[in-house]
This record gives sequence, structure tokens and C-alpha cells, in this order.
Amino acid sequence: METKRWDVTIIGAGLAGLTAAVCLAQAGQQVLLLEQSTRLGGRAATDERQGSRLNLGPHALYKTGAGLKTLRELGVEPNAGQVKLAGQLLTEHKAHRLPVTAGRLLMSGCFSLGEKAELASLLTRIGKLDPRTVEGLTLQEWLYGGLKGTNARRFLLALARLSTYANAPELISAGAVVRQYQMSLGGVYYVHEGWQTMVDALGVRATAAGAAVRTGHKVTRIRGTHPELTVQLQDGTEICTRAVLSTLRPQVTAALAGAAPDSHLGRLGRQVVPVYGSALDVVVRRLPNPQANFALHLEQPFYYANHSFTARLTQDPEHAVLHLFRYNSPQEAGSPERHRGELERFLDRLQPGWQREVVTTRYLPRIAVTNGLPTVERVIAARRAAQPETVVADMPGLYLAGDWVVGESLLADAAIVSGKELAERLLRL
Repeated sequence: METKRWDVTIIGAGLAGLTAAVCLAQAGQQVLLLEQSTRLGGRAATDERQGSRLNLGPHALYKTGAGLKTLRELGVEPNAGQVKLAGQLLTEHKAHRLPVTAGRLLMSGCFSLGEKAELASLLTRIGKLDPRTVEGLTLQEWLYGGLKGTNARRFLLALARLSTYANAPELISAGAVVRQYQMSLGGVYYVHEGWQTMVDALGVRATAAGAAVRTGHKVTRIRGTHPELTVQLQDGTEICTRAVLSTLRPQVTAALAGAAPDSHLGRLGRQVVPVYGSALDVVVRRLPNPQANFALHLEQPFYYANHSFTARLTQDPEHAVLHLFRYNSPQEAGSPERHRGELERFLDRLQPGWQREVVTTRYLPRIAVTNGLPTVERVIAARRAAQPETVVADMPGLYLAGDWVVGESLLADAAIVSGKELAERLLRL
């Protein structure tokens, strides 16, 4: 690696890095992709335990999202099953059917007559609303201005958490939530055999196009400016490159580049708000309650889904892979064990006696949902900016990509799209 001068060196082989590597290599660029882990994928990787495939938390691929469109453009067609949304809406004392249709909303005992009218009106309007008209409002400001009923507000917040994986209504832009909710109406896929299949397919595409993909290489330093940048590895190896594309968190990239507090990277690191959650994954031999395949909690930020109901994730067809998730607030500093206990008690209500059927479990107390929340301030700044925040103006030749980038997409879609857009920008340059 150190004897060659690369056109682009990409740091991080998650979805953003892999997408950029494929796009650049297919265009004839000399691309080096570095990943500190021993496998590709980052948070899109999949673990195998006791014959079951476990994504790093519950993952969903949006049917009409820009991420899937880009994957198909690159020749990657995920093998997946489409989710049929139906399930339960739990309160502290009772379980209700999830009101996914107007008829079920009218029949629900969870809402007053006035709340049903409010919800029906707002859900109808959301589908036609231009997200840009509410980008300057937080979700809390917009929601509390349109709904008066307590349970109506709680239900909309639950739907917002479900579509964005974020529990920060006082920070997140209402426009970003509306846009993501509208996209979710187009349908959601759970990927057969886990997201690692998509990751591996991208890795094959990158290698076939000529990119050099190297795992087990940790970057410790970035220096220089275009066209002479240097990337230093943990073992002391120095790599010469014309450009660097970092898909790491902005704060990490700032440290690697030795960025000053008032620099582009320094300011960006302070503005970007990461979002975390607690994930409990449970594989069981059989479901004590086969009818419970999906649930949200109305009053608590809890999610439950039997992903193996839709996707093939186990060698034994009788086994089931259950994902439980707690959407944590950015300001929250709760106990990891308390969060696990909350999720286990949530599962007790849905699958009584599940402990007797356990094949394996995995608890991730603090997993990154996204490295940057689309706050009102960042969304407005992105609209007004002369050039994207992914271009490090005071360090020419350094570029950024990842799920934290503000745009028309969130989560995995944002990572994939940002990788593609940065590759296209580099090719134009």
C-alpha cells in the first residue's frame, strides 16, 4: 500500500465507504478502502450465533428509499421479504391492536373520540405535506401545535421513533420526520440472511471494479492537502493519496486530522448530535405466543419485532429471531442494566415464558443509531450553505460521508447516498 500513490483513500468500510469505493473504482480511480475491523460492514454487519443471523439491532430497508435505488444501480439486489405492518400497541396496563388503518383507529379503545378525529386528520395531511414547510420546526413544536390529546401525541411520537429510530422530539426537524414517515408508507423490507449479504455483495463489486479493500488496518493520522495527503496507519505505514474520504464520525475525523476547534471539522464535531439505543436480540426455539410479531409501546420508547416472521434468519425454521429496541434520548444517561430489564419485561408481556425457549441472546447497551441527528439548526444550515458540509474547506482533499449527513435521507439510506454523492463530486473534480 505504501509504495503506491492512490487517487482516493477511503476510511471505513461501512455502507458509505463501500458505496463510494464501488462508484469510484468503476470510474477508473485507483481506490484504497481501509477498515479497522476484521470484516466489512460497520454497523451493517451481521453476527451469526447458534445457527441464527443477528443484525446489529433491528434493521429495515425502505422499499422506495434512495438507498435501495442506489444499491440496484450498483448491481446489488437485496434478497428480502416485505413487512406487513400489524401488531399491538401496548400501554402500561393494556394491549390494543395497532391502528394501522382508519377502521382500526376508529375501533381502538386507546383513544378518545376527539383524539381519533385528530389523528385521522393529521395522518391524512402528513401523506400530502411538503416536508420543507415544517423543516424550521422541531417535531415537538409541530406536533404539539397540531394535536391536543395526550395519547394522540404519544402515538405520533411512537410512529416518529419507529421511522427515524430517534427519540429527540425537542431537537429533530419535523421536516425530516415527515419525509421519513412518508417514505415508510411505501413499504419496508427485512433482508434474508441479514444485512451482511448486502455488505458482502458491495465488497465483491468494489474488488471486481479494481478497488483495494483492506481489513484490519486502523488509521491514526491524516495530514496534508490536495494533491499530497498522507494517511498513517497504526503500524506506522504511511499511504500517499490525492484525496481522503472519511466515513468515520466527524469528531473522530477531526482528531485524526488534528483539526483546531474553530476549523470546519471542529465546528462540525460540536454541531453533530449522535443518537444511541439499547438493543436486545433473542433467539427462541419456538414462540410462546405465535400471534405477537410486532409491537410498540405507547408511553415508553420500546419496539419489538419478530424479524424471522418476514425474513429467513435461522437454520432451524422453528426458531425465531426477536429484536427489541429502546430508543434512547441524546440527553439520557440511564443504566444499561435497567434498560435491559425494561426490554425483558416488555418481552414478558408479548411472549410469556420466553426464557424457557431461549437459544441465545445478545444485548447491545449502547449502539449508534446514527452519528448525527437532523436537528432544525443543521437542516436550515444545509439549505443555506454554499457548499455541502461534507467538503472540508480548510483542508483541501479531505471529504466526509456517513449517515450523519443532512439531506433527503436518513439512517442507512443517508450513508449510502452520501457515499455515492461524494464519489460523484470527486469524479467531477
